[in-house]
Amino acid sequence: ERVNRLLKEVLHVDYEFQIANRSLSPEEAFAVIDRKLTEHFVARGQEQDPDDPDPQSMVDELSEEISELLETAATSNNSGLLRLVDSRSGTPLTAKDVGMGISQVVPILVATSALSAKTICMEQPELHLHPALQANLADAMIDSALSRTNTLVIETHSEHLILRLLRRVRETTRGKLPEGKLPLRPADIAVLYVKAGEEGSEVRELRVNDQGRFIDNWPNGFFEERFNEEF
Repeated sequence: ERVNRLLKEVLHVDYEFQIANRSLSPEEAFAVIDRKLTEHFVARGQEQDPDDPDPQSMVDELSEEISELLETAATSNNSGLLRLVDSRSGTPLTAKDVGMGISQVVPILVATSALSAKTICMEQPELHLHPALQANLADAMIDSALSRTNTLVIETHSEHLILRLLRRVRETTRGKLPEGKLPLRPADIAVLYVKAGEEGSEVRELRVNDQGRFIDNWPNGFFEERFNEEF
């Protein structure tokens, strides 16, 4: 239910997960019946007694068991089948039907919505996602960090994801957060830029002010790339 809420209300995609009971296939039904018959005759052989009932009563007893098994096979077994569904049409889908982006983001949504007070590390969660979904994914991460007290360590190249974080900080300061969004403040996030140095990797924190802007300049471009391409 939590993942479905994130898919619908945060990422704004028309997919949801459903639990469906599945019917036993004929092969599965025969396998169950064969196992039950084997167990029955093995037990009978171990308990063989001259006073045992005649074969006909044994057949009658087995017939009742087989009838119950066939009835179970005709309805459903106890194992739930998790399936992805197009919420607009109810059409069952597989992972290959919805593209790699959704397939990759589902484990992220499961972790961020199911875990509490944990450290969750992820590498480039934006891969194969539409730019709008990359930004929306940031809202799911904010929700996980603030409502479920998780610490998220995210390695990303996504400008869209970071811009959404900055936007939520700005909206919090100005009192213009959309309904249902949690207030995000500069103290809630840390943007770290990692680059290769002469003595190994160097980590530099890029501070954010309460207007959702970077106090420190980005080294080696990143946000300047858009400006260079346009002008």
